Amino acid sequence: MTINNCMGDTKVSDLPEITTLADNDILYISVIGTGSTSNKITYNNFKTPLYNLVGEVQTNINSLSARFDTIVSELESQQVDYTQEILDLTTSNLFLSSTLESVSGVAYQQRDTIDEIYDYFSYGFSGSVNINGTILTFLSGSLQTVTS
Repeated sequence: MTINNCMGDTKVSDLPEITTLADNDILYISVIGTGSTSNKITYNNFKTPLYNLVGEVQTNINSLSARFDTIVSELESQQVDYTQEILDLTTSNLFLSSTLESVSGVAYQQRDTIDEIYDYFSYGFSGSVNINGTILTFLSGSLQTVTS
């Protein structure tokens, strides 16, 4: 194997730069530290683990994206359910309000009747009562006349 443009006294930084690599190109590796050594690796052996890692990352991103889409879809579905529940509650609230208003009116009418009954017992009934054609006339709870 011949190494072009490489001399023992040439710095790596002084070597010409290439912009594309072929799978069989050899990369120079210098291990720094105790007992520094020099090694080589083909571009194919260097890139393959990186490409595999990128592939795994892309698979994970696709999986996360699919799960995100599923979550968004579920949330949108629940939002529709909650919107319907809110509409149902609003309708129920309107019905209850209407019923309460109706009951309040009845209670108010019953209060008037209760007040009248109280007045009858407290002050005595004044007025006429027709019982099978016989008219009884009362004044302050006291029977005044009977007319047949």
